Amino acid sequence: MLHAKIVARFADGTTVKGTTNNFQTTGASFYLFPEGDSAPTEIVPASLKAIFFVKSFEGEPEYKERKEFEPDDRLQGRPVEVEFNDGELLTGSISDYNPRTTGFFLFPIDPDSNNQKVFVVNSAVKSVRFVSPEQAATP
Repeated sequence: MLHAKIVARFADGTTVKGTTNNFQTTGASFYLFPEGDSAPTEIVPASLKAIFFVKSFEGEPEYKERKEFEPDDRLQGRPVEVEFNDGELLTGSISDYNPRTTGFFLFPIDPDSNNQKVFVVNSAVKSVRFVSPEQAATP
């Protein structure tokens, strides 16, 4: 099974980079293999803010990710803005949302983002705002 590169951001602000091969949205826990360490750490999703599935651990620190929707965006579901309890805002699309589950996947609108997808943990979310197709297409 392939190991996905992830950045686990905990609700307390702690961040751990590593890989996983057994994350499931309905699982009670999963294993994260921290970068540079062979010993896995068991992670309980409820302790997280989000899991960022990334292209690289380094990313591009100078890159400013686009947060506005554009007419050409290829959305993988409904356009949405997610605000976390700490004030961070993510924009993208989601195909399924149920506030009573552990969380949901958000797909960033910027194809050049280092994030391929983000598993957002519902307990860390202040608000989820669905954006109409007209609003999503206006720069």
